[in-house]
Amino acid sequence: MAPDIKIKNNGQEPVDIYAYKFVDTNGPSGINIESEAGITENINNNPRNNISLNIVGTEATAYFKSESLGNEKSGVYKDQNLQENATEGIKVLKVYGESTGNLKFNGKAGKEALKNDTAIRDIFTLILKIKKSTN
Repeated sequence: MAPDIKIKNNGQEPVDIYAYKFVDTNGPSGINIESEAGITENINNNPRNNISLNIVGTEATAYFKSESLGNEKSGVYKDQNLQENATEGIKVLKVYGESTGNLKFNGKAGKEALKNDTAIRDIFTLILKIKKSTN
């Protein structure tokens, strides 16, 4: 289980937090991030390096997909089927002045062993955009 991301606003004005870009430097090789439906449809026959991943805030949920660096897609999606790419980001959290907000990661993985069943490692980059709240 992944720890929550805590975001503290030391200022007086509220801020909006957007899931803006999700980059998988290896693209679909290594650990492959795909839709939750793609994982759970046949979870026992899906390799364990295929996972679904999303982040949940008080405002919305952002879903992620493996996208290579330089890809015109953001890797951040508005829907769990990964059909609607969010190039402007998704507002996932509002943090009021002098308070703290939390973002929670969720995911599911396939259960089938790999041919070379060793530890899998991959590096992902999640870019959050922080803006002064608009409402």
